[in-house]
Amino acid sequence: MSKRKKKTIAEKGKNKRNTIILSCLGLVLAASLLSYVVNADSSQTIVEEYEVPEKLQKYELSGTVDEVRAELIKLMANEMGEFIYIYEPGCDECDRMDAIVFPIAESEGITVNRLNIKKYEELAPLVDLDNIPTPVTVYYSGGWREGWITGNEDEKYYHDFIDHFYLHHEKHPDGNTVH
Repeated sequence: MSKRKKKTIAEKGKNKRNTIILSCLGLVLAASLLSYVVNADSSQTIVEEYEVPEKLQKYELSGTVDEVRAELIKLMANEMGEFIYIYEPGCDECDRMDAIVFPIAESEGITVNRLNIKKYEELAPLVDLDNIPTPVTVYYSGGWREGWITGNEDEKYYHDFIDHFYLHHEKHPDGNTVH
């Protein structure tokens, strides 16, 4: 009879230990889930609170993800080339770049389309910015990313960049694009 009692006490101890371990795992899982939900909500709020400055709204790519994806594909495939400015809202470097890129483009009669990559994160693989920091102005032509300039450059380089890719972009009579 005493053997049976010892076994029962040992089993109870083992069950108690398993209960404690499972409770701890449950708490860790619940804390992780709560942290994810809180962070997901806060990043969404930042995107929703950002308002595009009025003077730049005409350049902003907007709509559903599918609409913006279709517009991006069309812009990137254009044989005559397109500039796409990719930024994240609330970025000081992005604000500095806004003040440089868009006045240059307007003075040259060029449209530079703006893409809020935080709002359209699903489109990041499409614009293919591996190892390229934002903000960035990218020149696409015929489906290819031909060049880019990041936000840490002087104004002179933006003039040179636009001049190189836009002002010297011509079509030959045989239909081939040259730079």
